[in-house]
Amino acid sequence: MVKVVFLAGGSGERFWPKSRKGKPKQFLKLLGENSLLRESFLRIQGFVPEEAVYLVTYWEHRMLARKELPEIPEENVIGEPMGRNTAAAIILASLILDEEDIMVVLPSDHYIPEVEKFQETLRKAIVLAEKGYLTTIGIQPSRPETGYGYIEVEEEIPGGFRVRRFREKPSREVAEEFLSSGRHFWNSGMFIWRISTFREAARKYLPHTYSVLEEASESYQDLAALARAYEQIESISVDYAIMEKAENVAMVKGDFLWSDVGSWLSLAELLGKGGAYAENPHLVTASEAEKYLILGNTKEVAILGLKDVGFIETEDAILILNLENAQDVRKIVAQLREKGKEHLL
Repeated sequence: MVKVVFLAGGSGERFWPKSRKGKPKQFLKLLGENSLLRESFLRIQGFVPEEAVYLVTYWEHRMLARKELPEIPEENVIGEPMGRNTAAAIILASLILDEEDIMVVLPSDHYIPEVEKFQETLRKAIVLAEKGYLTTIGIQPSRPETGYGYIEVEEEIPGGFRVRRFREKPSREVAEEFLSSGRHFWNSGMFIWRISTFREAARKYLPHTYSVLEEASESYQDLAALARAYEQIESISVDYAIMEKAENVAMVKGDFLWSDVGSWLSLAELLGKGGAYAENPHLVTASEAEKYLILGNTKEVAILGLKDVGFIETEDAILILNLENAQDVRKIVAQLREKGKEHLL
């Protein structure tokens, strides 16, 4: 049986001040009337039954997740006591499911409007998973993006490609080489495999983490027991820990519109469609200004002679940034933490 597991444990620091500890990015309504998590769930409706949908999130966000996804069974919401990156989250989920299941691991905060094309890509990936591949989905790059990791492929196989290696986020020069090569794809962070295949790889490449979580999975609803287990394991992504080392890795090309909605710049591009966007345009006066993003403004905002500027207002904070520096919002969060302003985080 196919099971879908959403990863919803991110902190969303790059979306401060909208994203906070109590309500991070995946629970925000950034692109419409539904949260990113809710949209992710709606995207797989009809693909699997609701009872086949699982969610891994932080323990304190379980009730928030249940509110967003009331359709899925309560026991399908897996709470992590602390963040240990994607390898731990996926291993824990795999140990709760049946080893003969096909596991589809999806981020909970991406933008994918072409649902039919997306589901068809998942079906292609499932075919490869049934053949014993650890399968991922790569996105055809449209620009020399430096904010994404890349997947380099080698020979083509029926239904996809063999993966040669995963590549780090590149410099601009290297990203341009990737774009022209035709062999590099954006890493979407989506994974499809038979659980028995993945467990075997996890035991081989991350034995300590696997062993600790295997024991803890028997009582995964016990916070204290799970916390003791998580304190013993390392924080590492499934890409680095397993996918980069395994030999049976394949990729299916995702021929659908996609964004990881990874920063205020990404959101500005989606909302403004390459231009400017204001949530309350009647309160914005702009002159000689372009490519701006204004959210939450409660007073008149005037912009003069600026480009690529973001203005994000909440009840207790305002962020003003050059959108080209959107990946660095985490630096602001770190400074606020150093100043002891935890109430703003």
